[in-house]
Order: sequence, then structure tokens, then C-alpha cells
Amino acid sequence: MSDAASSSGRSTEILIVDDDGTVCRSIEKVLNRAGYKTRTCLSVSAALETVQAKPEFDLIITDLMMPRANGVELLKIAKATWPKIPVLVITGYASLASAVEATQLGAAHYLAKPFTPDELLAAVERAFAPQPFTETMSAPAVAQQDGEPAESIELEPNGPDDLTG
Repeated sequence: MSDAASSSGRSTEILIVDDDGTVCRSIEKVLNRAGYKTRTCLSVSAALETVQAKPEFDLIITDLMMPRANGVELLKIAKATWPKIPVLVITGYASLASAVEATQLGAAHYLAKPFTPDELLAAVERAFAPQPFTETMSAPAVAQQDGEPAESIELEPNGPDDLTG
């Protein structure tokens, strides 16, 4: 979706949520130059009010660490209330634990600050990419058929490029 247009033909609109106004403006500038429409909020509560009033956003970009309510709380609410809106989590306090938590809660992508404009745009494009089928088919549904455990499948090596050995 590099032309910054949604499947309905309208401009793609992104909500940016960060308690640092400078960060919001910087992200907004990069996205506007790429053709995206943007809206910024400096708190989770303002973001929730904004999305409730206009739930047509195509993406939410949220900082992880903010005063009062944080990006994880926004992610949880967004995925429960507007599950089709992807959420991109950004943070200046990146850790494996927070990345795992964010992705387990449904974040489309996780980006550590500082990041370049190219890294931001790549993350935005990945957030718009179709999500894997695993969202619609759980592991137990794949592992069982008619209540019986699935048969085990042996994978054969692919030759010298096989990474198993």
C-alpha cells in the first residue's frame, strides 16, 4: 500500500500516539511526505476519544511508555474494540520482554527508538501487510481433526541448504 491509499480508495489515515509532541511531529512529517494522512494525540485517553469518534483509522502508532495509561493498555483496548485496525508499537525502552508482550497482544510491529524515516515507513508497510492465517486458525484446530490428534508429519531434508543439520 505504498501509494498511501486504502482499499476503499480513500487516503490512508494513521493515528500517532506519543506523549512527546516532538516525536509526534517528526513521525507526522515523515508519514505526510509519504502521502499518509495523520492525526496526533499526546495521551492514551485522547487517542481513545479520537478513535471512538472516528473509528476509520487504518493504523495506530503508539509509544509504549507514557504517563498514566501506556501503549500496552491502548493496544489491548484497540485490539478488543477495533480488531481490524493494526497497531504499531514504538518505544525508547525496547526489550525482548516488551516486544514479546506487544506481539502476543496483537501488535502488527514493534519498532525501537530512535529509528530512521525509512525504518518507520518499512514498519508501516509491514503493518498493512496481510496477517498470517494463524489469526483465524488456532494451533489446536490444526492439530486435531474430528477430535482425534493429527498424525505426525516427517519433513525430509532439502539437501545441502537444509538448515536442520
